[in-house]
Parts: sequence; C-alpha cells; structure tokens
Amino acid sequence: MGKYDDIINLPHHVSKKHSQMPIADRAAQFAPDARKQGGHYNKTTGCVKKIDVINEKLMMIDGNEIAFKHIKEIQGDFFLSIMESENIT
Repeated sequence: MGKYDDIINLPHHVSKKHSQMPIADRAAQFAPDARKQGGHYNKTTGCVKKIDVINEKLMMIDGNEIAFKHIKEIQGDFFLSIMESENIT
C-alpha cells in the first residue's frame, strides 16, 4: 500500500465559508522567495496624488513615495490611457 492511497481518490474540498484564492495569488506562493535573493517586493494599492517627473517618483495620497525605478507594474485607467497614447505595451 502506498503512502497516500487512503486519500488519493477523495473528492477535492471546497469551502462554503471562504472563497478560493485568485490564481495570480496562488502562483505567487510558489515564486522564489525574494528575501533569499537579496531583495523584496511590495504590492501597494492606493491613489496617486502627484507624478513627480523631475525626481522620478509617484507621490501617493497616503504620503508614500515610490521611485519610478522600483515600479514593476502599474494599473489604472489613467495609466492605461497614457500607455495607449504613447504606444507602450
């Protein structure tokens, strides 16, 4: 008898209380740990107060400042319209 023979054919449990984690978040669980590689990633959600092109950073309403060089991805209708007008994909 194999190690998992007693559970191998059981139906997959689906919680009635908790919704499933989105696929993108599930994939992130298996991504390499950035701390082991000398860096880290932060995901920030919020509203942009000002785009400071001189100092190359976003000024957020909550007071946070994010340097352009630290931005991997940005979403929002405003930024989408800029990217489309500049033909950036």
